[in-house]
Amino acid sequence: MWVPPHVLAVAAVAAAALVFHCAVMFFAPWTDAVPGLQPPGAVIRAMGPASRWAYAVPSAVLVLALLRVWWPAPALLAVTLTGVGVTMYGRFTLETHLAWLAALIVVGVLITTNLLSGRRAGPGSATQAA
Repeated sequence: MWVPPHVLAVAAVAAAALVFHCAVMFFAPWTDAVPGLQPPGAVIRAMGPASRWAYAVPSAVLVLALLRVWWPAPALLAVTLTGVGVTMYGRFTLETHLAWLAALIVVGVLITTNLLSGRRAGPGSATQAA
């Protein structure tokens, strides 16, 4: 299914915000070296309410922006984003969190590949009729 460019732009900004959130958590010395990124990075690393909002809002925006693609894609995205968030802020091991991150990356790659291919996979799609 076709997704308007402005919706994809919103999805890209939300994804960039999530990448930033992850980067300041795992690569603090690198992100803090960029002028202006140390204050928001410190807020995110504090793991308080602002950090949770900085994760939850872009996650929700990303899922909502991709509702036009075949329904399992945003559903899997929502599940994996939830798994990452729960394991980040809950009492889970780093391995569990990284497993959810890996699943999220796989889902993200599949959705991006599908969007870039110009086809919509799934029941009733033009690609299955051929």
